[in-house]
Amino acid sequence: MNLYKIIMTHAAPKGYEEAIKEYIIANTDQEVFDYLKNESGYTYWDDVERDEDTYGDEKTIDFIFNNKGDSQVESKWHDLFYGSTMYDWELYRENLGQLIIEALVSTGIAKLV
Repeated sequence: MNLYKIIMTHAAPKGYEEAIKEYIIANTDQEVFDYLKNESGYTYWDDVERDEDTYGDEKTIDFIFNNKGDSQVESKWHDLFYGSTMYDWELYRENLGQLIIEALVSTGIAKLV
């Protein structure tokens, strides 16, 4: 099991904020991606997947997965009248032991996916 850091970026005409939203424990990038897409309440990726948008030579949803988030999707940065919120993830620690996992989950520091 690995510990992943979920990073939220919000950009608007009068401000910019980047923060660690949460830490999650998962086995793979695919589990992190599925968690963000399905369980976090972040519905933009569902819309992108349903519409089968493309970004360059690949589907936008594949681009988001391959880049570990959507902050690199340039179209998200153009229309910022109301602001835009993006999520990325990065691997923070690999091969966590069972005691570490239990401690992170029981203290509320991380969520087990």
